[in-house]
Amino acid sequence: MQPVAPRLEWSASAFFGAAAVALGILALIGIVPMTLSAVAIIVLGLAALIPQAALGEAPPVGVWGFRALVGVAAVALGVLALIGIVPLTLTAVGVIVLGVDDFVPAGRPAAAAGRVEWGFRTFVGAAAVALGILALIGVIPETLVAIAIIVLGIGDIVP
Repeated sequence: MQPVAPRLEWSASAFFGAAAVALGILALIGIVPMTLSAVAIIVLGLAALIPQAALGEAPPVGVWGFRALVGVAAVALGVLALIGIVPLTLTAVGVIVLGVDDFVPAGRPAAAAGRVEWGFRTFVGAAAVALGILALIGVIPETLVAIAIIVLGIGDIVP
């Protein structure tokens, strides 16, 4: 009997996360950073809108209301930034919104039990919120937004 190699299964959210990482890296090296950051915010917002239940990953009850709100807000912020309405501010706010989605334990089984579980996604969210706030107050904003996008994208890739 031959050994079977483990299969790597990617969800749609992981594909969107990989796209966001690629866009974030391109923005970080200076290729139209605000445009690519705005597109990455839209991509990550769409990842929050994808119903994982259709892919066989049933979420806990009540999660889709919050995640849908985050997804719609991120897509709206990204589109407004893409058309040129204060893109630096809106991409930083978009990163904060997406970070809050990862940081807030809404709908996670541990939250339903009344305890906070500090996992990888929680730290991804906290890092994104911190980077977004620093970008919002003007500390190398283009760079910090691009780094936060990369962090959020990795958060979507890693299960």
